[in-house]
Amino acid sequence: MNPSIAINQQFIDGYLSKTINQSTVFPIGQNLAYAPSEITPTKLGTFTAAFYNQDPNVFSNNLDTTLTQLSTLIYWELTGDSAMLRFGWSSNDLLLDFPTTSKIELTLAGYNPSSLKWELIPSFLDSISLFNTISDLYSGSFSTIDTLKLANYSAFSIAKKSPCEAAVTPVLDLNQPILPGMQLSEIVFSNGFNVWYETPEDAFQQENALDNSSVLVDNTTYYIVNQESDCPSEILEILISNSTNSITPISSNLKLKIYPNPSSNGIFTLQLDFDLKDGDIIVKDLSGRSIDYRHTSLKDKIQIELQEAPGIYILEVNVNDQFYRQKLVVK
Repeated sequence: MNPSIAINQQFIDGYLSKTINQSTVFPIGQNLAYAPSEITPTKLGTFTAAFYNQDPNVFSNNLDTTLTQLSTLIYWELTGDSAMLRFGWSSNDLLLDFPTTSKIELTLAGYNPSSLKWELIPSFLDSISLFNTISDLYSGSFSTIDTLKLANYSAFSIAKKSPCEAAVTPVLDLNQPILPGMQLSEIVFSNGFNVWYETPEDAFQQENALDNSSVLVDNTTYYIVNQESDCPSEILEILISNSTNSITPISSNLKLKIYPNPSSNGIFTLQLDFDLKDGDIIVKDLSGRSIDYRHTSLKDKIQIELQEAPGIYILEVNVNDQFYRQKLVVK
């Protein structure tokens, strides 16, 4: 069955077993929630899958330190040998569980019966989901990064990751010849697993990533994120310029702290390590619309008050061609 055209009446409410030797979608769900799983085995074997539109805390509410919150509405049970996995959802359950959480803060989690804890499973949110749509909290899918031994886990669910130290910002070898028309795969970095995006909004949300076969376009700015860890790096902006046959980094040189973040009332304090001259402060929503702009003298502390709905916003600070970009979360 093609998951992109499956409807609620077509899924299996219960356990579904198949003997497979290639990537196969298991059309499973419960109640009115269709939540298929895709299993890519390492060898021929029999696999069983089921989805529950229920609280996974029936296993345990103990979380590993890498997690802060577990879904209370969805989980999957899978049995079999080793495989790569994808898990999809098509209801508003994650919106109910994580109403003010960015989707990039979520991860797959697995219940380990040996440790009696839910543990983070290295995974990524699919740009294009099992339903052939862009993944979001209403409908989407996660994929595991590595092959998993299913015997190590009793169940799988979605969880919120603990705050952690961001990966190192991508570092380019500026001596390499970089020209419009080159493929992204030809660009050399000295660190990390670096992913390219066309807009800063896509880079923040880690969606619509460019394929490595994409070619560089003259006079175009790209946005690169090091995603080698569970906490992505700050964004590196680079401008492709045919006139100089090189890439000019537009780096995040400003040292700035923001607190509280998330904010429960929309009030944030920006604290600089030192005073700077006049600069621009811009706050945008994820569509790119500016909701706050000021040209001001950047002193030690600056307060921003957002009278906006709960959600994620983008802060940009620009001083003498030095840029800082960070997300603001209003609970």
